[in-house]
Amino acid sequence: MSKVPYLAPNFITVGAMACGLGAMLLAHRGDYVAAAWLLLFSTFLDRADGFVARRLQATSSFGVQMDSFADFFNFGVVPRSWC
Repeated sequence: MSKVPYLAPNFITVGAMACGLGAMLLAHRGDYVAAAWLLLFSTFLDRADGFVARRLQATSSFGVQMDSFADFFNFGVVPRSWC
């Protein structure tokens, strides 16, 4: 089976993590409004990656672990870095 369908949800997850990292960097610079928007966009991407994976029938154990790590990072680490 081709591994190409598995790339789409994983790229979306990486995009969500990149938004989280960007939010962390913006918050560090004091731009909390832009950081909040990026964190909100990462929430949208978190929802989208699961939808795309199910739609393409491209779920994998790696994708599940990667999504869990992205959730931990975006919703656990990033907000704590704003303090």
